[in-house]
Amino acid sequence: MEPQRIYLNSDLPISLRAYRTSPINEQEIQKQVNEMLDMRARIVAGEKVLITSAAGGVGHIAVQWAKAAECHVIGTCSSEEKEQVLKELGCDRIINYKQEDVAGVLAKEYEGGVDVVWETIGGEMLETCLANLAQNGRIVIVGGISSYKNANAVSSKMDVPSIVLAKAASLLGFRRGSYRECFSTYFKHLTQHFQEGKLKTIIDNGEKSTGNEFFGMEGIIRGVEYLQSGKSIGKVVARLH
Repeated sequence: MEPQRIYLNSDLPISLRAYRTSPINEQEIQKQVNEMLDMRARIVAGEKVLITSAAGGVGHIAVQWAKAAECHVIGTCSSEEKEQVLKELGCDRIINYKQEDVAGVLAKEYEGGVDVVWETIGGEMLETCLANLAQNGRIVIVGGISSYKNANAVSSKMDVPSIVLAKAASLLGFRRGSYRECFSTYFKHLTQHFQEGKLKTIIDNGEKSTGNEFFGMEGIIRGVEYLQSGKSIGKVVARLH
């Protein structure tokens, strides 16, 4: 019998991040990512794509999809170990925000701004992305983990409407259920890429970093705490039995 796993998702508020026992697999995660970048962000070859939390559960898939579309991919992360993972996935510019200032790097190295942003953090990071967005740029908002961890987070002081208007930019939310008609097409495409070794998936069950697999109800709690610590790489899973 296939072990039942729970896939912990940092891209949803804790109240909605129900500990799913349905057998979500790697292809479903990939399909969600690709629909966001294709259907919402409308990425095309040559564009500069910034992915925040690029070594995360869906971020590492987004990096590969944008690279496959022949985009220049910029990824943010928080450790040297994650930097290495992103290098192996082909990320063109890696910004370890523990060592470099994201806003400074973007302003200096991408003077014309980035064309597309895949954003999962919110708060100051979202402001940085908006400030460094190119004309006609698109930001796909996938989540806002900074506000999930801090219910008292200060709201933005930026004049968002004026910035969006001046740049003719688009702020796009993504709700996967709105694209059900695309599921079968993307699933078939991704399965083929996965089987051909063109797409890699990274699963983190806690063994490598904590020494013990996330198991049972206690493992779920440990897994969520681990996820929120920012130390996880790839999709965090907990095994029920």
